[in-house]
Amino acid sequence: MPRPKPKVLFVDDEEAILKAFKLNLGRKYSVFIAESGNEGLRVLEEEGPFEVIVSDFSMPGMNGADFLEKVREQNKEVVTMLLTGQANFDDLCDVVRRGEIFRLLGKPCSPEALDENLQQALRQHQLISAEKELLEKTLNGAIGAITSLLSAANPLFFGRAQR
Repeated sequence: MPRPKPKVLFVDDEEAILKAFKLNLGRKYSVFIAESGNEGLRVLEEEGPFEVIVSDFSMPGMNGADFLEKVREQNKEVVTMLLTGQANFDDLCDVVRRGEIFRLLGKPCSPEALDENLQQALRQHQLISAEKELLEKTLNGAIGAITSLLSAANPLFFGRAQR
């Protein structure tokens, strides 16, 4: 059974750029597009979860940094990248300091460079998912061990607590 293509959401206010992303990367990834931060949040809600989200920085209404911050509030596992061509250096430094993005890419970005960064973002997503799964299994194992110890220490009390 073939593995499903990784889901990637691109958010940019320039329709031509979104079409280029879909055309250049659509064979390798399951590409979704949105023309604004608000539309991106809607697509995220309807089509998510996504492994990677790439957003332009300079957009009317909600800039890319604010959009990605809202995305991270909803999903801590998604890997986010910011694509920019004309952002204020202080704004970008603030975004990087907050740690909301995995990569900062300049516009224009070649399809090859974007693909390479997407591959690295997907590896990062796999690491995040594996760490979460390991922590869940460790926690469940610890709870199971404590439950067994308590039931062995006082079976009568534990039986009542179970009921």
